[in-house]
Amino acid sequence: MEVERPIQEIEFDVENDNSGQWEYIMINQDDKKGDEEEENEEEEDEDGDDGGAGEEEVLDMPPPWSPMLSVKRENFIQLCPKGEKTVFYKKCKVEFFSDCMQVDGLVKRVTLYEDFKRLIKKEVRSYYKNR
Repeated sequence: MEVERPIQEIEFDVENDNSGQWEYIMINQDDKKGDEEEENEEEEDEDGDDGGAGEEEVLDMPPPWSPMLSVKRENFIQLCPKGEKTVFYKKCKVEFFSDCMQVDGLVKRVTLYEDFKRLIKKEVRSYYKNR
C-alpha cells in the first residue's frame, strides 16, 4: 500500500472492496453458518424457541506485528529491577522491595521529610508481608 496518496484516489466503499485495500475485522455470522443454519432452523421449529438471544459477535483480530513478549519468571516475580525500586516525591521517598527478597519481609518503606531537600526525617513507615 502506498504511503502517500491523494484522498481523491482512495475508495471508501469497504463493503464492495475488490482492491484488497481494506481488511475485515468482524466476521459475518451469516456467511459462516452454511449448513448449520438449516439444521438449527429444524431444531428451533421442534423446540419452539428462536435462539437469537444467545448469539454473540465474534471478533477476528489480525495477528500482531510485534514478536511475542517473553519475561522470565524470576524477573516477573521480583516486579522491580534487582529486587528494589526507589521513587522520590516532594517531601517523600518510597522504596519498594520484592516479596521474600528482604530477610525481615519488608516490601515497602515510606520516608516522610520536613523539607523539600529531604534532609530532615519526619517519619518512617515500613510495610511487611510474608512474615
